[in-house]
Amino acid sequence: MDWIKKFLNLSISKKQVKQYIKRAPRIKLKELEGIHFSAPNFGLEKVKLYNLSSTGVGFINSKKDKWAKKGTPIEGTFIFGENVFDVSMSIVHTNEDVIGCAFLSDTKEVVKFIKKYFTIELQALQLIEVDDNCLNPALDGKPKWFMGNENFSLYFIYKEEKLVRFNLVFMGSELEGKNGRLLKFTPILEEENYGSKYNKESEIFVSDYKIPQGIFEEIERFIFTIPTLKHEFKEQLIDYLKANVYLE
Repeated sequence: MDWIKKFLNLSISKKQVKQYIKRAPRIKLKELEGIHFSAPNFGLEKVKLYNLSSTGVGFINSKKDKWAKKGTPIEGTFIFGENVFDVSMSIVHTNEDVIGCAFLSDTKEVVKFIKKYFTIELQALQLIEVDDNCLNPALDGKPKWFMGNENFSLYFIYKEEKLVRFNLVFMGSELEGKNGRLLKFTPILEEENYGSKYNKESEIFVSDYKIPQGIFEEIERFIFTIPTLKHEFKEQLIDYLKANVYLE
């Protein structure tokens, strides 16, 4: 499907659209187990990461950690699960919440690992939030479009800050929902018929289309990382999809 023609007001030039690009240079991390930084010689043990990029890292500024002054070089070890990387960094900025550091050492292996380990998050950061004035109007609410490549994008309609319907393309699979019902999920799972039911607690109608738990967890990471997507819409999308998940 041609998403450009479907969602975009073609009277607006692509040059005008690009001026609204908003990109986050770093991956903002959810609470991930087994990911931390240690530098015993500097009194730092299992420091939690706040964000991460190929050029530097932000650490959560915990009261228990005693950080050196800005400009101080630090040598330590990144732990990503079973993967260990020795790195040297320089403190470039500090505030009450985050300590920002830039890599000094050769980080080719770290960068290679980041691109592989955080592929989903990196795709989310590449989405372009298209200005609302560039979109075709919708009768059932206000449109919002986060445009990526042909394998990743998010379009939805909302009314009074409530999600009405959405189109999500994730790793080439298309998901479509309206009024709490998942209308489309490709590839469609045909090996079992999970039936339809109404979830009274969440007031969401669960359709025949079901999302495997593993895929849902990846989609959740993707949605969470979209930098300019409002938190309330992230929660609504995740809750919407969670109601249409089956456990593998």
